[in-house]
Amino acid sequence: MLRFRNPTYLRIFFLVGGTLVFGLLTGFSGWYHPGCLTLDYAVPNPPGLPCLPPTPPPTTGGAPPPETTSQGAKQGPIRLTVINQSELPFSITLTGPQTYVFNVASGETRVFVVTRGAYTFDMMLCALGAQGVLNLDKMTTMQFKSCALEKLVEVTFKNPTASPASITLSGPGNFVFTVLAGETRVLTIPRGEYAVTRSLCGGTETGTFAARSHRTMSLACP
Repeated sequence: MLRFRNPTYLRIFFLVGGTLVFGLLTGFSGWYHPGCLTLDYAVPNPPGLPCLPPTPPPTTGGAPPPETTSQGAKQGPIRLTVINQSELPFSITLTGPQTYVFNVASGETRVFVVTRGAYTFDMMLCALGAQGVLNLDKMTTMQFKSCALEKLVEVTFKNPTASPASITLSGPGNFVFTVLAGETRVLTIPRGEYAVTRSLCGGTETGTFAARSHRTMSLACP
């Protein structure tokens, strides 16, 4: 879960198979890429999260091979690679099985060895603070792109029904979020064409959505 400060926030659950790659953009700022995450936005106007192509971790160095318990669960340290291609320094504090504070200068790539497990984090990039939860159970790469890279647009999602709606957008960025019953949410996301899946009122429907400036998606029971 990811919380943006001053004053908006965004909660994100990271779902990645081995590599977590994301780019933080500012329009002021925005983030992420296909299959990277599941997220839940909140008011008002949080940054969008366009995904970035996966970047394989460096082949040199790294953590010791993980141990395996009798039940097959992996133990021991893993490698966390941070690629900071933004114009500003990146910092992150991880609190969990151990506590770490990592700093990566603009244009640098650094490899850290951390104890495997779930961590809360407090991070800063592109003058934007964020807090949340990050599950480091595999070798992970975090890639941050330019603070002003993508064309972002503001779109509105209205849910006048009595049912919460789960929305999945797949396109220039991939997003999964919830619009509560009676709620209106304004998001900033990468402009472009999206495939959309809407689940509410006990049913599911699919379609397309063109994200343009000030577009509105009005939800209805299928």
